[in-house]
Amino acid sequence: MIKYMQMLVISTLAELKTRVDEKDGQSIYLKGATADDDGLQGFYDWDANATDTATDDKVVAATGVTRGRWIRRGSAARKPTVNTPVSGTITMQHIPGENGFHRTIFTLAAAQIPVTDAAATGSYGTLKLCDLAQLAFSTLGGRQNYTAFAEGAALTGAVGDAVFDIGVGSVAIGAAADGALATTSDDIVAEAAITLAGGTGTGTSVTGPGVAHDGTTTAGSFNLNWSGTAATIDASSTIDVTGTIEIVWAELGDD
Repeated sequence: MIKYMQMLVISTLAELKTRVDEKDGQSIYLKGATADDDGLQGFYDWDANATDTATDDKVVAATGVTRGRWIRRGSAARKPTVNTPVSGTITMQHIPGENGFHRTIFTLAAAQIPVTDAAATGSYGTLKLCDLAQLAFSTLGGRQNYTAFAEGAALTGAVGDAVFDIGVGSVAIGAAADGALATTSDDIVAEAAITLAGGTGTGTSVTGPGVAHDGTTTAGSFNLNWSGTAATIDASSTIDVTGTIEIVWAELGDD
């Protein structure tokens, strides 16, 4: 005879913490931390005897309970911490897998990158997308899809002809490279070469496979790096970026 086990569905982490009287082994599907699919979604099982330290990720403690924990199936969700730009927005959708594989999607709406002009050597700028948990990880592939850019008033002297590379790196770019990105400046998602006309333009790039990163001592991050050419960038200014960035990565554990 086939038997069915009741599966509870919980909308938020706060709601999950109110479940204090479940039977050992009861399963719940959590839809998200505060909204559906926002990074903590997945299956959790009630361990009535657990006293593990709560992390609100792998281990969730019910309010007022000293014994008994909700344990996430598989590995921790490892939800990154999204950054807030000076102007514009970055929204993040993090889709964790049960076996340590993750898909993180960033949607940028006029997210501003500050640009530093270095005259004959070009110009550069960086915008942190997110901070990761402290762990080693490997990127498996990524994609950039930019639908709009907006130059700051001084960037090209209102000509709107900026030529630049843009990509995602494990390290924030720290010096001008005359319109190029290399090594850790675009080792997460390879550079897309963009030429604006009248201040408008689009561009995409696809990367795979990626490389491993050791974030066990200092936690890693995803950084949107920008490198403008000396021939087209006239002064320090800003550039606003609109589009999406998708990164697939896997955790390799912590010390």
